[in-house]
Amino acid sequence: MRKTRLLILLLVLALMLTALAACNKTDGDNEPPENCEHVDLDGNGKCEICQADVPKPDDPTGCETHVDALLDGKCDVCEESYTTITIAEALTLCGESGNVTTERYYIRATVKTISNAAYGAMTIVDETGEIPVYGTYSADGALTFPELSAQPARGDEVILHCILQNYKGTKEVKNARLIGFKEVEADISEYEAMTVADAREAEAGELIILEGRYP
Repeated sequence: MRKTRLLILLLVLALMLTALAACNKTDGDNEPPENCEHVDLDGNGKCEICQADVPKPDDPTGCETHVDALLDGKCDVCEESYTTITIAEALTLCGESGNVTTERYYIRATVKTISNAAYGAMTIVDETGEIPVYGTYSADGALTFPELSAQPARGDEVILHCILQNYKGTKEVKNARLIGFKEVEADISEYEAMTVADAREAEAGELIILEGRYP
């Protein structure tokens, strides 16, 4: 019986010493576990398990391509800011013939013309120059230009997330993803009203208002 009581007393004493030692630990003793898979549920930059600092990712939402319907320079999903380049910079990045960039770039520009609505082929322009766009898709790349619920037209302002290439000497935007666009009301003061017959004789690029009746 005495041996049992002694063992119990020794066990209680050992537990008290362990608790006391834990209370007296210094900051240097609080080393995180080597194999801790950090968890930061509240986003305060601290691991919930070991209290180690957890670096925040560059893109907390994992946005591969941002969405900016307001064209305010911030993603509507993750609220991260992004940087656009000018068309002059894009032309430089296209490089020599045969070059294709591995990185995507954001370009803000105005639609000058749409040459093929079936593919979203267009020419965009800003104050530094112009560049053709070979194919336009939805922000995630899943939808083609005709499948978009809303499409930019001539004169609208767009933001594209795109690859740049020099295809046999032609510097162009490739696989452009439409991040957002703003409709700009067309100034029709320079447009000329024409009949269908006259429109057939008009030169390419001429600004016209077509008069006629749909059968």
